[in-house]
Amino acid sequence: MNWFDKISQKIEKIAISNITAYLVGICIISSLFFKGSMIGFLNFNITLILKGEVWRIFTWLLMPSGSDFLTLLFLVFLIPFGRGVENIIGKARMNTFYLCGFVTSVLCGFIQYFITYAVTGGAQISPNLALYNILTSTLVLMGMFMPDTVVQLYFVIPIKMKYMIVFYIFISFIQMYEYYKIGNIGVLLFQGTPIFYALLNVFIVFFAIKRKNRPRKTYGAFYGQSDFSQKRKEGFSVVKNTKEQTPRHKCAVCGKTDIDSPDMVFRYCSRCNGNYEYCMDHLYTHQHVVK
Repeated sequence: MNWFDKISQKIEKIAISNITAYLVGICIISSLFFKGSMIGFLNFNITLILKGEVWRIFTWLLMPSGSDFLTLLFLVFLIPFGRGVENIIGKARMNTFYLCGFVTSVLCGFIQYFITYAVTGGAQISPNLALYNILTSTLVLMGMFMPDTVVQLYFVIPIKMKYMIVFYIFISFIQMYEYYKIGNIGVLLFQGTPIFYALLNVFIVFFAIKRKNRPRKTYGAFYGQSDFSQKRKEGFSVVKNTKEQTPRHKCAVCGKTDIDSPDMVFRYCSRCNGNYEYCMDHLYTHQHVVK
């Protein structure tokens, strides 16, 4: 069990189901009601944190992301994506994903602060952290688990999630470049780096989950075993596995099983009439069985 699953196991009893919806609700409420001077008491400012205002380590999660209609609509649009990822990796892991996003952003923020202080000899730049960046990175996480799922870009253009990832990362780097053009490196470090920290968390979590399902290699030959003993062990394993294995899971569309695709996740569809199981490539794209 790796570090990610250990954390997930510890918080499993208190994990919140459909947590994305609750976080989106927090983000929308803060965007609608937190204005003006109130923001100054919430933002992530390490200089003030070091002076004793430690609540800023947590209250940046309440920083508004914008109250315009498109921003709020996009936040609501993220809820089914979060639910889809949660169905794949489980409730506890989804909670851990957002927890890791918080920790990664805070740690990277402190690292950035002290690096800029060391390089400039006095200037300290804290990133403008916001929950919005962690929420939007859910799109990338879903695309990595379900690359062939088709969604509607801007509610009109059909696009596969694997291309959505490329589009999202491209837009993110364009946005960071715009920050650089507006105010050089200072604005980029203030507004742009939180986007990068949220993406970094996605890749950390994804590879932590995938690593758990990767088959372990045998390293017997590196520990003084002779070639004969290694071959003899391989011979025994062949005899041991000659008995035909029965798959526990099988996709009703493509026929993939947990034997020939051990890294694949399988789920039953609640909308199909009967016990029909599908792999992640077809769970959201198959035609529902109606009897």
